Order: sequence, then structure tokens, then C-alpha cells
Amino acid sequence: MFQNQAEVDAYTNADGQKLQPNAAPGDIRFVDHNGDGVIDADDRTNIGDPTPKWTYGTNLRVDYKNFDLNIFRTRCFWQ
Repeated sequence: MFQNQAEVDAYTNADGQKLQPNAAPGDIRFVDHNGDGVIDADDRTNIGDPTPKWTYGTNLRVDYKNFDLNIFRTRCFWQ
């Protein structure tokens, strides 16, 4: 992410042209993966699977007279 306008202005290719000319502070900074000095479709890359390998949840409920206790926990694992 671009933190300020100085970072946006400094993000240039070897010729001094801005790689993201319409960017503003707070925007995502894209990477020129193939090194051709242009951000385009050729720079796309697979950065991982967003779907967890498995997910589980546990639920515990206890009632006694006018008192009840509910505990719920969920976990996801991407490993």
C-alpha cells in the first residue's frame, strides 16, 4: 500500500515513468513481476489458495436453573 504521495511519485520504472500514474496514498501497490516496466496482465501471478484446507467448530451449552452458558469456537487452517 502506498503510505503517502512521495511513495506514489517514487514508484517508477527504469525510464522514470510512474508505474501506477493514477495511484493515490492508500491504494494497493502492484508489483512489476516480469520487469518490463509496465503493470499489465503479464504481471499476474498465483499468490496462494484463499480456501482453508479444513474448518472446524465446537459448541458447548450448559443450562442450570436460571443460568445458561454458551461457548462457540471456530478455527480455519490453511496449512
